Amino acid sequence: GIPSIENAPPRFVGKLLDHLTSLGHTRIDCMNTQKVSSVMRERIEHWNLGIEKRKLYGRLHYCLPRPFVPGLEPVRDFVASLIDDGSLNKTSALFCVTTSQAWAAIRACQDRGLKVGRDISICGFGEMDIARMLMPTVTAVQPADRRPFLSMGLEWIETQGKNWSRPLRLEPEDVELFIGESTGPAPKPGKASKGRN
Repeated sequence: GIPSIENAPPRFVGKLLDHLTSLGHTRIDCMNTQKVSSVMRERIEHWNLGIEKRKLYGRLHYCLPRPFVPGLEPVRDFVASLIDDGSLNKTSALFCVTTSQAWAAIRACQDRGLKVGRDISICGFGEMDIARMLMPTVTAVQPADRRPFLSMGLEWIETQGKNWSRPLRLEPEDVELFIGESTGPAPKPGKASKGRN
């Protein structure tokens, strides 16, 4: 019975998929290395529904975080292992459920000699300070401004919820997609990329 604010609804994963398909990508994998909260689960579900709807291929790469190992190094190591064992050989694009995970994936690809944005496209979700400041910049779903929704929440508090006509889940009708340097045209079929088996 209490309003909640979601300024980057998971359904906008579809915007990332549309951007990647416009660049010619037909295999778009998804990666998650966090415990599956309801937010992460919804992003993964929207990726799965999105690739089915667009008749694309994709595989979910999931690795439970190791206890007491903080930071992004385990994520980088996981992506490096996917490259080394050939799991990403047929993947031209990778959707990471957070931009922090995309950051670690980019580092792993660079360590293995892959040019991000050319050999493989990588995108994330939210965390726009990271997305804009990384090199390369990361294509990501950009959350909407929270301020209008906070005003609505304050209104609910002031009126104690009386005559509330809005939904309890406050979310934008649309969000922007930040197009970074981490995504580019799909590599031509049969072209061996540097660093791949």
